[in-house]
Amino acid sequence: MTLPGDHDRRIWDVLCVGTTSGVVAWGAVGAWTAATADAYPWNAWIPFPVGAVKGALLGLLAAAAVLAVLPRSPRLGRSGPAFCAAFVGGSLPATARTVNSQPDDLMTLLPHWAGTVALPAAVCAVALAMLAGRPYRPGQSIAAGAALAVAGGALVLVPAIASALAPEVRGNGGHANEGPLAMMFCWSIGLPVLFAGLVRWGLLQTSSSGRRETG
Repeated sequence: MTLPGDHDRRIWDVLCVGTTSGVVAWGAVGAWTAATADAYPWNAWIPFPVGAVKGALLGLLAAAAVLAVLPRSPRLGRSGPAFCAAFVGGSLPATARTVNSQPDDLMTLLPHWAGTVALPAAVCAVALAMLAGRPYRPGQSIAAGAALAVAGGALVLVPAIASALAPEVRGNGGHANEGPLAMMFCWSIGLPVLFAGLVRWGLLQTSSSGRRETG
């Protein structure tokens, strides 16, 4: 049976899943960059938290794109339109920046775009498409809130974990400030995400417990 509040819960589910999957997808790209690139000898861990934070914002943008194109119903719609909207929403900002950066060298930039933009955007889009294409179940809202809280906690902890795994910091001057700035950037997004996930999860848990007691 469809309840009046199911659609609103699905909206929150899409936002939670989009943000969480974005943190995972773009955080993985950032971790790969930190592990393989030689351009960060003084602070090799920087791309990891920056990628995760960027993923939270792009995943939220992908989720907003899904909500913009799908109908107002508890099911939200089919997975095909959701995937296309999420992919465009998640990849458009970086794609535009890539095209504008060196428009005469697009063939060289294409492999970089495919691995660092298209791939994480596709991963995020798949997660959102799977959510949008399946019937609503109340338990998934609790799981989505918990996943958002975990993603926020990961964002808060990523700078400390990444810096512990990275080589010893080298260099001076402006580079010495990049670590603290990246940490503050990560915390500025991670703490609100963590708080939103905990509040969402707690409210749903309380609502679920109340329904069981009255039922």
